[in-house]
Amino acid sequence: MCNACVTQNERIDHSTCETCNDGFYLSNFKCFAYGCIASQFDSCATCVEQSLRTDHGSCASCHDGTRLENEKCLPWDCDLDTCASCRPQLSRIDGETCMTCHDGFYLHDTTCVPFECEITIDDGCKSCVEQDDRLNNHTCSECNDGYYLENGACRPFGCATSSSTDCAVCVSQSERIDHGTCSECHDGSELINGKCYEYGCASLDFGSSCAECVNQLDRESHSTCSKCNSGFYLHSHECIAWDCIRESDFGCAGCAQQSERVNNRT
Repeated sequence: MCNACVTQNERIDHSTCETCNDGFYLSNFKCFAYGCIASQFDSCATCVEQSLRTDHGSCASCHDGTRLENEKCLPWDCDLDTCASCRPQLSRIDGETCMTCHDGFYLHDTTCVPFECEITIDDGCKSCVEQDDRLNNHTCSECNDGYYLENGACRPFGCATSSSTDCAVCVSQSERIDHGTCSECHDGSELINGKCYEYGCASLDFGSSCAECVNQLDRESHSTCSKCNSGFYLHSHECIAWDCIRESDFGCAGCAQQSERVNNRT
């Protein structure tokens, strides 16, 4: 049906149109209704009502994977700044319908979410790696005192106590710098800068040094003697030189050489 007809002398029938009503188009002086193309995924799912149509694809709604813009259905693109890859076209609900994520992000439903940095005490991170190096919310670059870094995770330093040079007791967790940061040592060892070292045996075949030392576990120093050189006697694991007691009546007027003394009156 015409909206307006041509002038009388141009008419060839009762509907020789010059213009058409809304939703119709003119072809050879005839008005035809705009259709609704809905066969392809990027065409309309539904069209606007007839009077609002301006062509055969005046859409009111779109198929999955497309969006409505100015009555046209356009396919959702894939924002590769946000997604590493997107879901197949028909599964997209926007331009950020992700299937995989860039490094440092994880997939939640179809959204890429950045891993955070959880800063906590004890075995938590003191600081985290850069965003694109993160594998979870606690991919650490630095650990709290008493903990060491292993594959991005913070592990507590243990306390090695099995051998004589290991600790008998370790310092508190936050003071440990390795698995053997000692506060006390086993018998026969000494503590030096948090480490346990076995006492040696400072033995010589002369003088006040030990001739022999006690067993390792009984040592309290490097000169914890069990036997002394000639001229010395053992007192509380120390070698003491025999003295020379000079007395007018019963003492020596002079004593033997030190190595020959067996008491204070030799």
